[in-house]
Amino acid sequence: MTVTALANFCGVDQPAITQLLNKIRDCEPITNDLPESLKPSAGKDWRLITNDAHGSLFVIDELCHTVLEYYAMDARKYKGKQTAANNYRMVARAGTRVFI
Repeated sequence: MTVTALANFCGVDQPAITQLLNKIRDCEPITNDLPESLKPSAGKDWRLITNDAHGSLFVIDELCHTVLEYYAMDARKYKGKQTAANNYRMVARAGTRVFI
């Protein structure tokens, strides 16, 4: 998923996602103050740089889920939080179907 698409999916603007991804990447894996939903990703840069003609930056699926969970569950109340919550529920339903 692109950084911009992830921002839309979470109900925030693209700079907010970029800032969060940078914070996750720059945190120490063991000693960090990230919310629980983000801790497993600390210290890892999960963005993918491709030969995309538009120069888009992509985020792997596992981190997309982690970021969506953060915005849906742990982030303070913000204008787009309901968008994140709705999308998190949609992903959870699809994941349950695949799991079963």
